[in-house]
Amino acid sequence: MINLFEGKSTYLFGCNEHSEDLSKVIKVDGIIDDFKVGSRFNGLTVLHGDEIAPESVVINCVLMAKGRAARNRINSLACETIYDYADLLEKFPELIPVPQFMGDTLCDRKHKSDKWKCLENSLADEKSKIVLADLIRFRTSSRLSALAEYDFTPEKQYFDEVVNLSHEEVFVDCGGFDGDTTEQFTTKNPVYKRVYLFEPSPLNLKKARARLSSLNNIEFIEKGVSDQSALASFNAAGGSASAISENGADQIILTKIDDEIREKITFIKMDLEGWETKALLGAKNHILQDHPKMAIAVYHSASDFWSIPQLVLGIRDDYNVYLRHYTQGWVESIMYFIPKKENG
Repeated sequence: MINLFEGKSTYLFGCNEHSEDLSKVIKVDGIIDDFKVGSRFNGLTVLHGDEIAPESVVINCVLMAKGRAARNRINSLACETIYDYADLLEKFPELIPVPQFMGDTLCDRKHKSDKWKCLENSLADEKSKIVLADLIRFRTSSRLSALAEYDFTPEKQYFDEVVNLSHEEVFVDCGGFDGDTTEQFTTKNPVYKRVYLFEPSPLNLKKARARLSSLNNIEFIEKGVSDQSALASFNAAGGSASAISENGADQIILTKIDDEIREKITFIKMDLEGWETKALLGAKNHILQDHPKMAIAVYHSASDFWSIPQLVLGIRDDYNVYLRHYTQGWVESIMYFIPKKENG
């Protein structure tokens, strides 16, 4: 354990995997998290920001979704010394743990540079290319400044301006969680044909049924989506980040969209914590025959940025591909596949 700032109390901002990793290599006096005051995190006391002395050192470890908002909160504490995580990475490269998303991206870009170049060339508009460049800068440096133009806007996610909705939509919500995305869809598009909501967690599905109880033509399917019918281990404790995992304590049923839905699909949304490729393979026939528009999460793994469009365009090459981003951190990058006929 190294004391980087001798004579000064040192605090990490945010209870997350980055503060956990950092606390294992440098001496830390506590964690700042205004929403978890009085608890313990990785053996350290969690404090309110207002409890911190001005002469303290504070390190911002928030990189997931609200990094800039976290920095603004730290600035309000008027502490003597403030670092972003990226500052320490730059100053002590041999000591500070590299975040997984950053290491993943650096490695993938090194070994698959041709795939990333192909991705850039496949994007349909200049905005997508700017988003890609900004995300690469952030995912290879952890510098919050790379995402200075982005805010936390989950209400726009999956329904960007490139998506045109009609009264004939058959919407497939893969990873339906508690019904939040379907609720957004029905609010934006009150007249629709049908919604299929796939959610393998019984608890989440119960919440979705309650949330959407006033709506018609919602099919609730207590299954996960994949490229085959099977049983799988599932970690249901992750909330909206619940995922298939070898160490999961729960068993879920997996199914193929192609086997489950018999009518024409017009819009597919997927945010499956890294399972998107398998789910897309299980919807291959619908993609081929129905040519639905799609909003697919690509942020879980660096290779998803290029492998998912490679997969989709390998099934049908008549899509325009757009990339958008909805947070101040590494999560919630969504790739849209819009049939070229919709763009004229």
